[in-house]
Amino acid sequence: MEGPFSLSLGSRPEPWQRIHMSTVTIHLPDRIEANLADRVKTSGASSTEEYLLRLVEWDVANGELDGLLANRMSGPFAPLEEDWKERVRSAAAKRTEA
Repeated sequence: MEGPFSLSLGSRPEPWQRIHMSTVTIHLPDRIEANLADRVKTSGASSTEEYLLRLVEWDVANGELDGLLANRMSGPFAPLEEDWKERVRSAAAKRTEA
């Protein structure tokens, strides 16, 4: 039987973190714990807590973006000028030249 893996988010904030953080405890099976340890190493995160915090922040940010995009799908829409592709290409070329 797989044993639990306990994790406390926010219990050891980095020195640069000056915000209050809640504590969350997660119990994971051994097979998931091993996979999580590998992901932490390859992600460049300094700890499991940091890795999971990044995942939660990404999920929250994408959820907000999804809502914003869904609202924009209903319009209003401004017509594009005929030369819009050329203007985008020109702007991109200027950025790569600099």
